[in-house]
Amino acid sequence: MIQVADQHETDEYIRNTSLRNRVGQALSKVYPRTRWGVQCVGGVVQFWAEQISDEYGMVIHADRTSIDIEAEAVRKGGELLERFGVCRVKQDFSHVIKMINGKARGAAKGEQ
Repeated sequence: MIQVADQHETDEYIRNTSLRNRVGQALSKVYPRTRWGVQCVGGVVQFWAEQISDEYGMVIHADRTSIDIEAEAVRKGGELLERFGVCRVKQDFSHVIKMINGKARGAAKGEQ
């Protein structure tokens, strides 16, 4: 079976991929010792620090804001690290308490 996408679907895919890549690169540039997961669907960017949790992170609604998405992601990424006591400069995760399932304790609440 061959599936063909229309122009709108193709444009949205390209936009989401570009947005995901821009956010991922901005986070990796500012916080290089943190492994970031980033996804973008329908103009909603979700990202998380994999050393903390792969289920909980931050969200930016790209369609609802006129701000610089990369700068907002870096700000929110720093906020996420601070909630778990991770220094933005050192990015040392050794003190983050992990539960048996490998996720940081308190990740569901957004802080440790």
